[in-house]
Amino acid sequence: MPGVPRHRRRRPLDGEAGRLRPVGGVIDLTTTEVCDLLMGGVFPATDDRFGAVIRSRVPYVGSVGALDMVNFGAPDTIPERYRQRKLHVHNPQVTLMRTTPEENERIGKWIGERLNQMDGPVRFFLPEGGVSALDAPGQPFWDADADAALFRALERTVRQTGNRQLIRVKSTSTIPNSPPRLSARSVPCSDALAGGGEW
Repeated sequence: MPGVPRHRRRRPLDGEAGRLRPVGGVIDLTTTEVCDLLMGGVFPATDDRFGAVIRSRVPYVGSVGALDMVNFGAPDTIPERYRQRKLHVHNPQVTLMRTTPEENERIGKWIGERLNQMDGPVRFFLPEGGVSALDAPGQPFWDADADAALFRALERTVRQTGNRQLIRVKSTSTIPNSPPRLSARSVPCSDALAGGGEW
């Protein structure tokens, strides 16, 4: 990216980029491919989903974005075992499946175990108003019990310290960059990133 200082360049964490060494810190708000890895969706992470952050020890700011859904293709491609689940046809090529409380507990434990391996500053946000635009009151994937199971599993698993923190965000907004949630994130994010050098 010409004209952009190297330490300020952004790099996505999904796919191949998820295994590259982060530059100076990571903001990782959408971790949905963990659902696909554990439940057999079509856009899975690998077991090394958080490995680049663990190995590099850079500051990490993360969240549970879209951990309410598993990605599949067209409706007729959904595995038989999932055909009776709560589904949302996003478009003719993408069908989403709502995760259950039991699945969210498994997801939370899996992510929490990897957060525990991070030696750099960690701030991981739990938005109580929903984890995606579909997961909000009146929306197709709203399930307060499933979200609560995810948050409980993370809080049970993560060994919180002054350097590694889970932060609940009390917001009814489900749009990731909306002003209420962004302002709630900004102070802890700045604090986390300040400990890890230039961004």
